Amino acid sequence: MKLKNISILTIILSSISFCAYAKYPITQQQKQIANSVQENGIAIKYIRKNAPTHYLVKSGDTLWEISGKFLTKPTLWPALWGANKSKIVNPHLIYPGQHLYLIKKNGYAYLSTTPDGRSNTIKLSPKIRIEEGSTAIPVIPAEILQAFAVQGRVLDEQEIQQASRLIAGEPPNKMSFSQSDMVYVKGFNPNLDKMQVFKTPKPIYNPNSTSKKKTKDDILGYEAEFGGTLFKNNENKEVATYKINMAVKEIEVGDLVLPYQARPNYNIQPFNAPKDSNATIAKIYGGSTYASKGFIIALNKGKNQGFKEGYVLQIKKPPRVIIDKTDTLNPKQKVELPSIDLGYALVFYTSDNISYAFINESSDSIEVGDLLISDE
Repeated sequence: MKLKNISILTIILSSISFCAYAKYPITQQQKQIANSVQENGIAIKYIRKNAPTHYLVKSGDTLWEISGKFLTKPTLWPALWGANKSKIVNPHLIYPGQHLYLIKKNGYAYLSTTPDGRSNTIKLSPKIRIEEGSTAIPVIPAEILQAFAVQGRVLDEQEIQQASRLIAGEPPNKMSFSQSDMVYVKGFNPNLDKMQVFKTPKPIYNPNSTSKKKTKDDILGYEAEFGGTLFKNNENKEVATYKINMAVKEIEVGDLVLPYQARPNYNIQPFNAPKDSNATIAKIYGGSTYASKGFIIALNKGKNQGFKEGYVLQIKKPPRVIIDKTDTLNPKQKVELPSIDLGYALVFYTSDNISYAFINESSDSIEVGDLLISDE
């Protein structure tokens, strides 16, 4: 996958690491899974037939991929630390150079850090948060996340109307600007010390709309891509002067200028989305028609529909109806093609009616209109 094909979605993280259980409690769902296998581990039927009995963690590995080496479904990873759970007070982090052993006993299996299985079992329980300098194995590749490590916003119409605007710069006849250029800002909050520039917001439409033409009622929200940051140079009651401190995109006259917001300290702990959770892909980033592992997608469900950060959802190609052209006796006979499993995605951010998800795993091309459902 080429990072240049992924747009700089502006909502995510600058780095990732994993933190101890004492600081970040596991979810209730994970507790239930672990409790159900506390004595034995996970049933052998969920272990891959070609699962390694011993694995040495390498730099570049991810917890998702490691889980996938042992399990038929990576989303079952909480069960791998079920056995001997009562001994675990502060679960281990997984680091390059660490040895993992798959212990099988009485029809069950679990992971251990020693060949005899007597040590505390490994808790493959990833959390994502901003923390510099950690070498712990992440849930998704850090180098890919770096491509999205800038702020962005999902706005509504009122927020767009109330935003300040970049109206000019130096020299006055110039229409686009870059780092260190001087620009002028006019609007509702033009005199804050630090501001952020965003490109003209673009609507994200609900792909499940039944209307023939897209209308305002079909808009889920407006995505504004991050352009850069501004530092105040001097004040004025109507127009303020700013210097462009950072520019990740070409900054232009007409761009939105909003108060600076620090990156959220995300602490996302993946877990299976509740039963009957479902959404549809509304947008793929990077200007591509198709997506695969490593891409970010926008879903047509958000906080208002009960979606939460950390949801892990299975991606499916929806059933399709075609005309069976091979049936000469019934040339107009319609046949429904079955749905196809395409991979998994992790929800990392939710707004009112939109969620953003990272594709952890894919087996085929993914496109707008594909479904995401609970893997329960």
